[in-house]
Amino acid sequence: MDNSELKNELIKRLKKISDDEEFVLGVTVFADHTDDMKTIIDYIDAGVEVNYEQLILLSLDLDNKRKEQEV
Repeated sequence: MDNSELKNELIKRLKKISDDEEFVLGVTVFADHTDDMKTIIDYIDAGVEVNYEQLILLSLDLDNKRKEQEV
């Protein structure tokens, strides 16, 4: 699966949780790397505490960890 297909799959799954465009955009802006998108999809598939807040926090956490590694 290429990056755009993975992003489309993530968006599809996010919209099942909430069709709020700000939520979907918020998660996808911070999860712009393939590994991060896969992590969020796996988290959703696991089905534990899958909600608006947790997914925003997860995407922010993944982005922060990636930025720390780049420094």
